[in-house]
Amino acid sequence: MKLIELARKPDHEEAQRNLGAVLARQGRLTEALPLLERAAARHPDAADGLLNLASALRELGRLADALAAVEQVLQRHPDHAEGWRQRGILLSQLDRKPDSILAFERALQLA
Repeated sequence: MKLIELARKPDHEEAQRNLGAVLARQGRLTEALPLLERAAARHPDAADGLLNLASALRELGRLADALAAVEQVLQRHPDHAEGWRQRGILLSQLDRKPDSILAFERALQLA
């Protein structure tokens, strides 16, 4: 069965999450966003899912929402290097340079 067919079934959460990530990588963000949001809501402890959501939100220009998703990751996983890196990117885009530098330094410490 194809990934798209599986993702249409609500009991195939992993397929939905994976399809959301693939669509986001293809730049099909408006299609990806509902799948990524649903996955993040169902599995709020899954760092990768939240970071995929944050990346899509950032690409859509929703920087505050993206930062909130990254902060959620870092609350649950304070030593997540990729979470700190994405936080640094977002803070830089939000013109919060000093905070951005601290986030990048933390990411480097953890890498």
